Amino acid sequence: MTESEKTHVKLLHEEAAHYKTLGQRDYAHQLLDDMTQALQDLTGEYFGEHSSDNDPWELALDHLQQMADKHHRSNAKLTDGESASRSGPAPG
Repeated sequence: MTESEKTHVKLLHEEAAHYKTLGQRDYAHQLLDDMTQALQDLTGEYFGEHSSDNDPWELALDHLQQMADKHHRSNAKLTDGESASRSGPAPG
């Protein structure tokens, strides 16, 4: 195989890897779009469109993290309340 043919084969492999990477990126973008849409449908919150000033994926993640924090705080209050009610009044 000549150097030119070897170089051509390398180029074909690089192009294939490049297109695979682009496909993976596009798939990840679609998953993020779908996740953002599902969160919008669930919460009624609108995260907007992609622009230089807006990243709906980041806004959706921030909103989801806030929801998770609120959920954890709520569960902690319930757990603390259940522990207090099970132990009864303090002896006195």
